[in-house]
Amino acid sequence: GYSPTYVDEPILELRWSEDLGATWGNYVSASLGERGAFNKTVAFRSLGHMRDPGRIFEFRMTDKTRFRLDYATYNERVN
Repeated sequence: GYSPTYVDEPILELRWSEDLGATWGNYVSASLGERGAFNKTVAFRSLGHMRDPGRIFEFRMTDKTRFRLDYATYNERVN
């Protein structure tokens, strides 16, 4: 993330829906760090078990901030 000032510490919030957007869970949050903290990594872990039809994820920011999502992964078990 990129904060417009050196003292702000923007928060990235994530929530998801497991029923194609009909209902949404509560937001979980993580700090993007202060401006210039380029090695800061944000990871959301232990988000529970995904079921069919899958999940829709929604992100929001607490401040006006530039943000780039590089990748998303999940553990997949094949029986």
